[in-house]
Amino acid sequence: MVLLGLLLFVAALTAAVYVARWVLASATRGKLALPRRFTLSDFLWLLVLLQFVLAAVSYIDTEEPTFVPILVFGAGSVVALWTAAVHVLSKAGVARAPCRGVFILLLLPGVLVAILGTVWLVIFPFVILIAYLHGEGPPTGTMVTAELIGLAILPVWCGGLRRLSQWVFRADLPDAAAALRGEGSTTETDERRVDAVSQEEIP
Repeated sequence: MVLLGLLLFVAALTAAVYVARWVLASATRGKLALPRRFTLSDFLWLLVLLQFVLAAVSYIDTEEPTFVPILVFGAGSVVALWTAAVHVLSKAGVARAPCRGVFILLLLPGVLVAILGTVWLVIFPFVILIAYLHGEGPPTGTMVTAELIGLAILPVWCGGLRRLSQWVFRADLPDAAAALRGEGSTTETDERRVDAVSQEEIP
């Protein structure tokens, strides 16, 4: 049973990583490897994300002993997520505030939802099967319906995120080229890298 659980965990993790890499393929395609840069708009998007955390923990009584740990964990997770997003955007040469905002506020949280959904959809059928083998009865119609709905929604969700990712990381190619020139690194190789990315067709 422990071995089965370990195999399920590995399978779910592998599927989740594949989904994330597929959705964010545009982030690594033709990467320009620019240094990390924080913009004023990035801090605005961070404040927006923190507002979601505060709204979520507002339903917990401040007298509860779990209030502070949950608040710290939520805020810390958001800051870590935001820092990773800025790193990816900077490396890819995305400079425009709307594109950075879409990535930070929509795309990255959407990818996290896709990862969690993938893990759940992989593990859930086996959880039902194990429960059935232990004599807890067959799965209810609600369980089966939830699994089928998830299987139908996840590809559409991931496909939409992939298109959004392609828009974010292709919209700022001219700015990425300008950033390279501004750093005095406009070698022939750099220009060919930018041209190759700009001419690449979206699959």
